[in-house]
Amino acid sequence: MGSNAAAESIAQSEPGWDQLKVGLHVGPLTYEVTRKMVSEFCAAMPFEAGPYLDGSLDAAGIMPPTMLATDYIPLLKGHLHLGWGLMSRHSIRSLKPVRIGDTVTVSGVISDKFEKKGRHYWTLDYSVSNAAGERCLESTITCSVD
Repeated sequence: MGSNAAAESIAQSEPGWDQLKVGLHVGPLTYEVTRKMVSEFCAAMPFEAGPYLDGSLDAAGIMPPTMLATDYIPLLKGHLHLGWGLMSRHSIRSLKPVRIGDTVTVSGVISDKFEKKGRHYWTLDYSVSNAAGERCLESTITCSVD
């Protein structure tokens, strides 16, 4: 099967816009925030990794608050065929630092879906909690489905 045919097969097996329901809970994703993850994220960004990795911000090193901003992608996998559209809004509220070595859990809920100017949009509210169950980050993202 060619790559286009494989992609079309996957797209047909994933739910579409009509099946996406407001109130749908997605996740959880659970994983450890590693020094390598933080280092690679910082290397791709226009800021120095040093303060995050060398302990100058926290004895154990901390994760940049925006590092998990794309966790909505795996959260929605299997719940919506993401024909990538436009990100129209994304907010992140940092409540507490996530330390390198912390195990985090990311979960969310579809809080809205709407149509505007012929485009379909969804809104996802998701949060990141540490192993102690403390909420560290809250995010809200709205994207179109094309």
